[in-house]
Amino acid sequence: MINTITEDDKLLTLLDKYSFTSFNNSTKISEIILKLAKNIENPELIVPVLGSQGTGKSTLINAILGINILPNDADETTCVPVEIRYGDKENAIVYFQSGKSTEIKLSCDALREFVDNNENQGNEKSVSHIVFKTPNKLLKNGLVIVDLPGVGSLTKNNQETTMRYIRQLCTAIFVIPTVPTIRRSEEIFIRGAWSSFSSAIFVQNRWDGETDEEVADSIAFNSTVLENIAKNTNIKFNGKICVVNAYMAILSKIHNNIDEFKKSNLNELITELENLGNNRVENEKIYFKNKVISFIDTAETNIKQLIKESQMNEEQLKAEHERIRKEFEKSTNEIKVIINDLVECVNTEKDKSNIFISELSKTAAENLRVDICKLIDCGIVDGEQLTDAFSDYQENYMLDAIEQHYDFMSQITYELSKKLEILAEKIQIERATSFEAQQFENGQAFKYEKGVQVGIDIIGDLGGVIAYSGIIGSVGGPVGAVIGLLVCAGIRIIAGILGKKAKNKITANRALQAKKAIKPFIEEFKDKIHSAMLSNTTSVLDSTLEVLNSYMNDRNDYYETMMLSKEQEINSEYKNEYNVSKLNEKLDYLENKKETLK
Repeated sequence: MINTITEDDKLLTLLDKYSFTSFNNSTKISEIILKLAKNIENPELIVPVLGSQGTGKSTLINAILGINILPNDADETTCVPVEIRYGDKENAIVYFQSGKSTEIKLSCDALREFVDNNENQGNEKSVSHIVFKTPNKLLKNGLVIVDLPGVGSLTKNNQETTMRYIRQLCTAIFVIPTVPTIRRSEEIFIRGAWSSFSSAIFVQNRWDGETDEEVADSIAFNSTVLENIAKNTNIKFNGKICVVNAYMAILSKIHNNIDEFKKSNLNELITELENLGNNRVENEKIYFKNKVISFIDTAETNIKQLIKESQMNEEQLKAEHERIRKEFEKSTNEIKVIINDLVECVNTEKDKSNIFISELSKTAAENLRVDICKLIDCGIVDGEQLTDAFSDYQENYMLDAIEQHYDFMSQITYELSKKLEILAEKIQIERATSFEAQQFENGQAFKYEKGVQVGIDIIGDLGGVIAYSGIIGSVGGPVGAVIGLLVCAGIRIIAGILGKKAKNKITANRALQAKKAIKPFIEEFKDKIHSAMLSNTTSVLDSTLEVLNSYMNDRNDYYETMMLSKEQEINSEYKNEYNVSKLNEKLDYLENKKETLK
């Protein structure tokens, strides 16, 4: 089916001529089709492995690959993303944030220099990511596995890179613990990140020494947690948790112990990953077919319009162009009202967010101050006990704030999505009834194909509050939901930095001075909560405004360009020299081609 399209020069020529809109666009349809076909040959399904540090993510990936290559000792923490891709030969390349790269020896020790937080603390070496290729048949269908820094080990230098992987993908593996079970910080992270994926695989990593009873109890508890998250965020959960002993799996692979490998239950996970890779190819083919059909539909619409115009005299043609102009102008004004309402709504939400975040950070800091002062008044004025308490209180109130803000942002995105549905419905109706509107929307779609951010595809530092493509005319409703990577930003602050930083000053002061000594750290705690939440929220809402304004500006520019071109056609003594017979032949050819694709 793919070759019958890409090798059909007549079809590609017709689509280039009649599906093409010249407004603000220089991409040929044939280029888009060939690019989509190439993606099918080597489609990528990037699957990040997510979870808290210490849950065994790197060990699990090693087990899947059957080689002990990623550093996974108890005191090692992955600090930069590592992509594992298919390659005929094994090699590893380190990519830096500066844009430079260097090839390194593919070994655990060589990777450790850049991957292990002990060797590259806080990603001080400014590594963007590492890619290593291996001839593993599981990866041959385009599956790319990514080992990401664990929740709690995110730093300023690796946070954005990690978030970028999460917000662009559709499937992820969440590694959850057996003992202890899912903790509150993990629950909040899952709640936020899960909704960014169309599907998720939950793997409960079992370590040697954990009894069958402990495993059964933790599965029951973790399942309940996941069911509650799914219910509260309108996510579908199939109730499945894959229990794997990754350590047993990797050892059995190394020692070629088939019985031990079966006991590890890794095959269940590998089978699921294989199915994902195979389904990806089929999904790419379906997408390709539907895109070609949409291009043919556009070409047919254009040809029909040309046939209609070729049968008109000059006065009729002027009247037709005037009708099209007024129709597009009327729709543009109606859409402008909807967009202005959306813009006003976003600005209102920005003001509400500023107030809410300010109060939220003040409350969290005040609660922290009250609790820590109570301890000091009880005689706990220095030492590890006060330091640990400060760190624990800090984490609890940070998590409280994150949960409240997540709910707040969820409500904002819900309200915006309802208004966006009105906009999408208006655009879809216009596309179905207006020739000129279809031309404009196809121009927007072509920009999208080129990788330009158009339509309601709102991607911000949160990872994207709304992913919505209705405005480019391809889908009539939301295709995404709240992603909530604000959670990740908050969890990064939780990592004990403030508590540990406060330790030396706290232990050096006695009762009367302890409160004074700890005050600046409470203030810093408040500022960090406020700064993280405000910057993320502002970024998302500003991105929303940018996209809405961009779409409206494009539409206004198109209207002016369209009017000018129509006038030039008439003023240059436009003549109807189209060969209707040949146009009908082209129409029949396209219709037959479309039928073969359906």
